Amino acid sequence: IEIPNKETQPVYLGDLMPYVKGGPLEGAFGRDSEGKPVIVDIASLPHLLVAGTTGSGKSFLVNFLAFNYYACGSLVRIIDIGGSYRSMIALNRGKYFDSTEQKKFAFNPFLCDRDKNGRYLYIDTSDAESADDQIKTIVAIISYIWKAREQMVPAETAILRKSIVGFYDYVNNSSVGEKHERIFPDMKTYRLYLKEVFSQRMSEFEKQKFEIEELILLLEPYCTGELSFLLNAKENVDIVHDRLIAFDMEDASKKEYFPLVAIITLQMIVDKIKKRQGIMKELIIDEALDFLQDEKFGDFIAYLYRTFRKKEGSITLAAQNILFLKNMPSGIKDSIIINCATKIILDHSEHRQNLPEIQSVLSINDEEIYMIESLQRTDRWREFFIKMSNDAFIFRNEVSDFAAVAFDSKQSTVVRIKQLFKETGSTYTAINLYLEERRKQYG
Repeated sequence: IEIPNKETQPVYLGDLMPYVKGGPLEGAFGRDSEGKPVIVDIASLPHLLVAGTTGSGKSFLVNFLAFNYYACGSLVRIIDIGGSYRSMIALNRGKYFDSTEQKKFAFNPFLCDRDKNGRYLYIDTSDAESADDQIKTIVAIISYIWKAREQMVPAETAILRKSIVGFYDYVNNSSVGEKHERIFPDMKTYRLYLKEVFSQRMSEFEKQKFEIEELILLLEPYCTGELSFLLNAKENVDIVHDRLIAFDMEDASKKEYFPLVAIITLQMIVDKIKKRQGIMKELIIDEALDFLQDEKFGDFIAYLYRTFRKKEGSITLAAQNILFLKNMPSGIKDSIIINCATKIILDHSEHRQNLPEIQSVLSINDEEIYMIESLQRTDRWREFFIKMSNDAFIFRNEVSDFAAVAFDSKQSTVVRIKQLFKETGSTYTAINLYLEERRKQYG
């Protein structure tokens, strides 16, 4: 492995991936079960589903996948719980957003493209299939605030949608102040519109079917209360031109509003990838999957897969227990299983009781279950099962010592690297010092 001397250059970490000055690699994946290099055009792989129990090396493998995507020239976006990608992001000069920093985790679901006259283009006239995706996303966000885990009845959904379309038209036709500027759309002005404009225009039937006073009340914390920072940003995070970005949701995942943050972050990612043509896009969601349990987000999940497919991209979902699929709404489960033609399963030797259900959920045959049961692991490498459409293989994930530390998500390693980073100001130096400490300790 050739490591650049200058800290300003990216550091390519894998044994199979020497630093390439001339451009991205054509493909790199790992080794087969005999240790021979396996080169795969991973940029062309369809959507992935990764299952690995605690200690099986799931985060390590997904870290390696993320780096492979990046090294092969893809645009990589990661949503994570636990900070597993911090070192890899830092080494390659990517952007890292931590949800403990509220100012960086402020969003505005109403922001969208505008025409030359400044009018908000909330309907996508360039794609009939995706025409009203902006409206659907906002409906999902507001219905979650309003109904939590309850389901919306059709009339409520229709009236809520009508209010959002009416709000955009109200904003586009507004003119305030001497400069005749439009009203700025955010959750605060939407709530004010509901209270002062839309409620006055509702028919008697709509008032019976739609508890507008209840909605106005439940939106209050997001407008004037403790959560007012969350949905009223003047602009969303600018990530259009960055190729490697991670959103660490550890802190947000402990909050009731986590599904909102997940959906808005994903919507923002989708908005940005639409602006990048001719480049592969990879979205990785590692454990941050709670929003998949709510049927109200079903349209959004279908939209997410559809958009990435159209825009030369793929999605990787990673979970400790793939059985999270079992009890989720059928529409969302079907979207995931149908779209994820590539499945990766790591060592389940301590959880063999789950294999029959995994076989049923993922349509894996008996021979493939035998392959999963045969997976081996050592201190140096770990095998994993991968099924690409109808073809199944066992590969070995083996990288350099330096890469192994960069991809390591064990708490003891992460804490020590953080300490050494504070002392040196360099992730690259911190990893080398950590390796030196380990050599002295173990010889």
